[in-house]
Amino acid sequence: LGRISLCSSVTYLTDSGGPTIVTSQKITSKRPEKSAYVSKPKTGRTVIFDGQTFHGVIPGNEMVGDDRITLMCAFWPEASISAKSEEFTANMPFNTQNDPFGFTDSYACEID
Repeated sequence: LGRISLCSSVTYLTDSGGPTIVTSQKITSKRPEKSAYVSKPKTGRTVIFDGQTFHGVIPGNEMVGDDRITLMCAFWPEASISAKSEEFTANMPFNTQNDPFGFTDSYACEID
C-alpha cells in the first residue's frame, strides 16, 4: 500500500469552494463503510482526520466563484527525505533551484 500518514489536516484559507468529505472507510477496509463527515469551507477552520481514511473534495455548484484555497498537512510516523527524486512527492525537500511553478518567487519573504 505504500506509506500512510498517522493523520492528515485541511485548513481553509478561504470560505469558497466545495466541502471536504472524510469517510469512515479506511484504505485497508475489505467492504464499504456507511458513514462520512462533511466540512464546509470557512476561513481558519481546521479539520484533522485519520490518515488511513478516504477523503476528498465534493465537486458541484459550490465550486463556482472564488478559488478554494487550503493548507493540507500530513503527519508521518517516520520521516525519510529523498533529495534525489526528480518527481514531486509527499515529504520532499523544497528545491529553490528547480522551481517550475514559481513558488519561490510567489511566497518568498524575509524572516527577521
